[in-house]
Amino acid sequence: VPNGVDRLALLRIRPSTRELLAGAGLLDAAPLVFTPVRVTRRKRLELALEAVVRLAARLPGLKLVVSGPLGPHSADSQAYWSELADLRSRLGLESRVVFLHELGPPHPVDDEMVAELYQLAAAVLLTSESEGFGLPVLEAGLTRVPVVCADLDVFREVAAGLAWTYPPEAGPEAVAAALEAALGTNTAQLQQRAAEGHDWRHILPRIEREIELALA
Repeated sequence: VPNGVDRLALLRIRPSTRELLAGAGLLDAAPLVFTPVRVTRRKRLELALEAVVRLAARLPGLKLVVSGPLGPHSADSQAYWSELADLRSRLGLESRVVFLHELGPPHPVDDEMVAELYQLAAAVLLTSESEGFGLPVLEAGLTRVPVVCADLDVFREVAAGLAWTYPPEAGPEAVAAALEAALGTNTAQLQQRAAEGHDWRHILPRIEREIELALA
């Protein structure tokens, strides 16, 4: 049995965040993909769901978390959310894709939790068709998380060619390919290996089994 590390303590994940993510089934994600946006149609979150289902067989531990609430300024946001929930069900992604606004009201995500999700994420996925400014790209860069996004002018300017991109008009296959490439880097692979194989949450049960066998 190898040695382990308390990943959540190392990353300073608060108890309240641990409890919320555990209840949502996200603490065991390997890898965890983070989409820090509001639920509005121009974010094209259906592309994110379709990309996840295409990678599910090759990345069985992959989970996606969307942190934002429904868009407050669009009457279409509730209708769009209903479409996304239906798509998630049809694709069989109920255990793989979590919209944190579902855990409210009130909306359970504060700025500190967003920062914690960046710490836990293996990649940030942004499927927007347009953006005024690419703030999540900068936040991901500061937390050393690879970014996957459409090749929009604003993302190109902010990321300066350092993101994994796909053509804005591309379908989910291209999104999945870009995401898989980002998750295939040495850094992302090492993060996944540490989370899956050396987190004390996984090591302790193995030690307990060895003790039981020794005492049998």
